[in-house]
Amino acid sequence: MSTGVVEQDPTAPTPRVQPPSTGIKKADEIINLALAYGLTATVETTDRETLTNYLVRFTTPIPAAYAGTELGRTIAADTLVMLWTKANRKGARGRLEEATVCDAASSRKVRTVREVTASVESLGHSSMKYARDAAPLPGDVVDALHAVFLDGRKAHPGISAAHVRAIVNNRRFKGHLVHQDDDKAICIENRRYVPVTVTGPTPGDVVDAPHAVYDSHNDRHKDIAAADVRHMITLRREAGQSSDQSDDGTITAAGVRFVPQPAAGERQHDTANGDTPAGLHGTTPAPAPRPAAEVLAADPIPAGLSVLEGMPGRELTREELRTPAEVLAHTDYIVQIRDAGRWILPNHDDQADITRGDVAMVQRRILDNGHGRARTTLDTDGTVYVSDGRQAARYIPSALIARYTPAKCPGCHTLYTDNGDGPCTGGSSLPAKEPPADDTKTHSRSAEFATLPELPGAPSEWM
Repeated sequence: MSTGVVEQDPTAPTPRVQPPSTGIKKADEIINLALAYGLTATVETTDRETLTNYLVRFTTPIPAAYAGTELGRTIAADTLVMLWTKANRKGARGRLEEATVCDAASSRKVRTVREVTASVESLGHSSMKYARDAAPLPGDVVDALHAVFLDGRKAHPGISAAHVRAIVNNRRFKGHLVHQDDDKAICIENRRYVPVTVTGPTPGDVVDAPHAVYDSHNDRHKDIAAADVRHMITLRREAGQSSDQSDDGTITAAGVRFVPQPAAGERQHDTANGDTPAGLHGTTPAPAPRPAAEVLAADPIPAGLSVLEGMPGRELTREELRTPAEVLAHTDYIVQIRDAGRWILPNHDDQADITRGDVAMVQRRILDNGHGRARTTLDTDGTVYVSDGRQAARYIPSALIARYTPAKCPGCHTLYTDNGDGPCTGGSSLPAKEPPADDTKTHSRSAEFATLPELPGAPSEWM
């Protein structure tokens, strides 16, 4: 026995079910007509020695609202049965042997294809009327995103209410079954369009301040503007995805936290007054900005020691670096790489500017991959040092350099857009008297410390 389905919503990912067929042209034309009216068609095939019988049955689908009622039983009794035969020889043509039309009160025989066609049309018109009378109106569709479920499996996270209303309207026009259950979901055959309740903050609830982004491992990546958080919330709500907001304004979405940050002016005010922000241990008020050449030339590493052995400041742990804003006071840094016993700037195409989140990512990566040998420290002026015994780098707060701008190289004071991709001729520290062997690398090798991936992270060696 085979069954046919009239229509399939294009939202559903399953392929269209092939309608039942007898292989007899006239019989198949009647079957297609019945399916177009929304009737249910089945074909039972019986093979005999000299011919094949095809018992075709048409029934009227019962709307869910009428199931179990007297009207539902009346609808179930409206049927039409045809018997077609076809000889098992080449070139044989099918023949209508008999047909019976039944309803709740009586049954009658029809003998011609024309009478059968008329009976199918009459049955179809009644089926369409029943379907339209029981179907919800487009206005009954809940004004919300609707998740699409196929055979109980979620096939789509959400389509618009306008899309669902169009589906309901089309099926009503065609006279095909559609109903709305107690959960306000629109049900069509094996598909359900379930309203999605979106909870959480709206774009207007976002705190008007920069937000720090923490991943599911509580690692901080970068700071983003409040406008970007509002845009994210808007997109999530449009997609039917909920978010959470705590009392302090922190928004959690898909395991990622967006934490409002104090205004930059407040931080600078505390630092200028000699106050150490909470969590910024081992730092003192930032010194007055100095010329770039003076800052970049300074080298506190004692002669005869490697950066790993002689890096100044307080040693930082992996756990502290989960929340960089509580450890690193500055948001923007300049990277210098250890090369032949001195500090140099990276090639111009790599640029020297780096954010706090990227510095923290480098620190975490080198500690994770250093096999217990790597170290990272925070000096009293806010400079960060990292080394794994093979390579080393330091990150100087850009606030220490007078008139610094990220668009210009701090060593040669030329625009990155104009100075090409070669090494910088300035921005080096004074050479040490005895360059340590474990931190001595070629310029091209050490310059890779300035290369960051697209996402906030570490150089390629530390990934």
